[in-house]
Amino acid sequence: MRCRSVRYVRAPVAQLDRADGFYPSGCGFDSCQGYQREFVRCFCRYETDLVRIGCDTETVSNVLSVPELVGEVVRLEPLSRAHAQDLLVAASGDRSTYGFTVVPSTLDAMRSYVDALLSDFERGQVVPFAQVSVATGRAVGATRYLTIRYRPGQPTPFAVEIGGTWLSGSAQRTAINSEAKLLLLTYAFDEWGVARVDLKTDARNERSRAAMSRIGATFEGVLRQWQPSQVAGEEELLRDSAMFSVMDFEWPVVRESLESRLI
Repeated sequence: MRCRSVRYVRAPVAQLDRADGFYPSGCGFDSCQGYQREFVRCFCRYETDLVRIGCDTETVSNVLSVPELVGEVVRLEPLSRAHAQDLLVAASGDRSTYGFTVVPSTLDAMRSYVDALLSDFERGQVVPFAQVSVATGRAVGATRYLTIRYRPGQPTPFAVEIGGTWLSGSAQRTAINSEAKLLLLTYAFDEWGVARVDLKTDARNERSRAAMSRIGATFEGVLRQWQPSQVAGEEELLRDSAMFSVMDFEWPVVRESLESRLI
């Protein structure tokens, strides 16, 4: 929550001298009757936070701060417009596996796709990444955290979904996909301390369902007419979604399985 006169300024994390990450100011911040504690983070690679100055009367959405996640074969970089050209090249090869996924095929469409994800990020709805090949330094796909759920007043989520994932045809069924999932799951469970991570796909997408099972996710069932279809020509239809999950108590076994696949 915040008042309409509140200001947010960007400041290095090292300068934050309060455990809750906020600076009080002359508006009677700590004694304001409308005060409700809520963390707000910025998402960038420079380790900065948004510092608020003012009292609280208006809702502020959570924006999660996630650093670049680096593995041996893939680097998950915070998505930016600079990735659009590489993503277009990645999407321009074999597109036969994109039947259930939105993967733009022109530069304008790819830029709009990236802009939409960045807008959703600013609203605290997603945390998007470009999947960058360590070998080439070029983006070969995208992925994101979404469906982010919080307990009231908590700065980090208790559950998230990993989804919106696609890779170039040449990067599919390589270590890139397995390591990217390992990086995302590790951050969610070990840094945020989530209780569960969701994975879901169109119930007709047998390839994606098999991939989710291979990483050790548990099939929970099919949610009927759960969301708009992403299949071309089905824009007015709702799809059934196959739901999978990994729980915190299952995570050690899933981690070991993913790590073994990278050896």
